[in-house]
Amino acid sequence: MKTFTKIMSLVLALIMVAGLFVSCGNNPGGTETKAPETTAGPDDSNDPEKILPNLPDERFDGYEYRIRCRGADGTVWQSVGLDAEERTGDAINDQVLERNNYLENKYGITISLVEGGGVAGSVTQAVLNQVDEFDLALTGTNELGTLAPKYVYDLKQLEFIDLEKPWYDQNFNAELSIGGRLYATTGDLPINDDNGTWCILFNKKLAEDTSMPNLYELAASGEWTLDKLYELAKTVTRDATGDDIIDENDVWGFQTETYNAYAIVASAGEKIATKGADDLPTLTAGTERFQAVLEKAVQVCGDKSVSFLHSDFESKYSDVWNDCYIPTFTSGRVLFKMVGLQGLTIGRNMEDPLGVLPMPKYEVSQETTLSPITVGNATCVYIPISVTDVRTTSIITEALFAESRYTSRVGFYETTLQKKYTEDEESKVILDQIIENRTYDLGAVYGWGGVVTKLQDNLAKRNANWASAYKSLQRVADRALQQTIKNFAQAQNVG
Repeated sequence: MKTFTKIMSLVLALIMVAGLFVSCGNNPGGTETKAPETTAGPDDSNDPEKILPNLPDERFDGYEYRIRCRGADGTVWQSVGLDAEERTGDAINDQVLERNNYLENKYGITISLVEGGGVAGSVTQAVLNQVDEFDLALTGTNELGTLAPKYVYDLKQLEFIDLEKPWYDQNFNAELSIGGRLYATTGDLPINDDNGTWCILFNKKLAEDTSMPNLYELAASGEWTLDKLYELAKTVTRDATGDDIIDENDVWGFQTETYNAYAIVASAGEKIATKGADDLPTLTAGTERFQAVLEKAVQVCGDKSVSFLHSDFESKYSDVWNDCYIPTFTSGRVLFKMVGLQGLTIGRNMEDPLGVLPMPKYEVSQETTLSPITVGNATCVYIPISVTDVRTTSIITEALFAESRYTSRVGFYETTLQKKYTEDEESKVILDQIIENRTYDLGAVYGWGGVVTKLQDNLAKRNANWASAYKSLQRVADRALQQTIKNFAQAQNVG
């Protein structure tokens, strides 16, 4: 994996000196990203740029491929990129329609959605009742501990699921396996894995009005750190209403939430659990550097004179997110916002233009700018063991992921880039890097000992003493981790 600094320096030089444009399909780092170089139709198997799945040429006439997803549940985090009824002009919708029509015709199948909340519970009940209800289930990565290994297949054991193909997220596959087994994956089919990838959005108008340095150049130089964000944010937060009180009606340099105590720790390269050569995890949330990063997170996010922390306003609003947190951002009164890429959707109708930056590094010497996920909303997929025709399910699943690379994935980039950034070429390059450098943490995904929740609690209380907090839950966390390892070792549902 190339460093962000080297990549951006090269690209910005080309843009600013030679006047060249970098397309979102060319990754200057030399590794393949999710943005394809071609938008050829899915039925164009002669396209030399298109990678084809290694699948048998056969039909499954009359087969209904059922996808269990949350649909509109969760408001802004509803399932996207799975089905479409007609063309609407929306890039993702129309590409999904093209993909599904092609696959349905090719394999003689129908693709249907089973929507609603409680996806993991539905999968569990289907298995317990021995009812073949769903071929594929999509839900947040934090459901992995609920479903694996008892209720879903080990994807590594399924003949037609080729996890080494580029339409799967290789970071996910490498970081979330345990003992060589992998019960979920993500990649080019889900959209919310990208929407749930953390970054920094910035208001370009506010940056210009306050004479900010070129933020893209700052990121390219390797000096985009949490300290630098804090320094710049201090120059923006102000009492806009003249009432001598800094509250939700004023202008803020930084907007954040308690989950970002974990997000900052993860973007610094620290993990709650780290795997060894045997692919088995051990707890690593008690290191000195982990403590130091949390201290910095509490300092920056907890500074009431600089940072708008959502938990500070919960007592004033019945729905702090929709009535306070989001409007403060969309009204153009926030310079930096630490959030998932999904925040671009919220900001679609803002008058002020938005830019995107990677998560800040903890220190300049940190080589790579890492992009953590929100474990509750970043989506992954599972194949329930209640599936009776696992061969057919595997073939169609592989085909869906493969075709998504050249259809809905293109639609995601068009919607995210063209409608949000227009000709902002720097943001296009940065978006590639944010997704390429996505990082996962078994400890956060499985929730052993509630470490993420404890980190959030520490930030809400402005408590930077992680050593004592971790000591109080370490034994419980380790016991839960060891039980997970044992469950994986004893699992029989391996394909």
